[in-house]
Amino acid sequence: MQKTHNKYKNQLNYTNHLIKFGSLGLKSKSYFLLSKSKYILLYDLVLKKIKQIVPNQKVKIWKLIVFNKSLTKLPLESRMGKGKGSIYETANFIKPGIILFEFLGLSKENLIEINLVLKNKIGQKFLLVNKYNN
Repeated sequence: MQKTHNKYKNQLNYTNHLIKFGSLGLKSKSYFLLSKSKYILLYDLVLKKIKQIVPNQKVKIWKLIVFNKSLTKLPLESRMGKGKGSIYETANFIKPGIILFEFLGLSKENLIEINLVLKNKIGQKFLLVNKYNN
């Protein structure tokens, strides 16, 4: 098992690895750090791609990530021993099996196109999951 350098367990949290709200979802396949600004960028990219693919169809999207890690930074010219620094971003360590988005009203072919766009943008692999075949 590969060690990750964070304070969270490597075990899967059994509350957010199954689809609860929609019919299709995007599940992560690897460990990575996801900041809130990058998550909002991905959400906007998904919305834009959905409007291109199915312009007149109602699609519901659930965002399921809660950001619980505060990233801090000291100014560059500060000396050692001056404290932790100010918070500049909130983030979350994404583990394999965590569902990022859930969709209702999309076909699997449309979700494959969205997955290709996200894979090229963020550089991480995602797995397409169905409500009945997790």
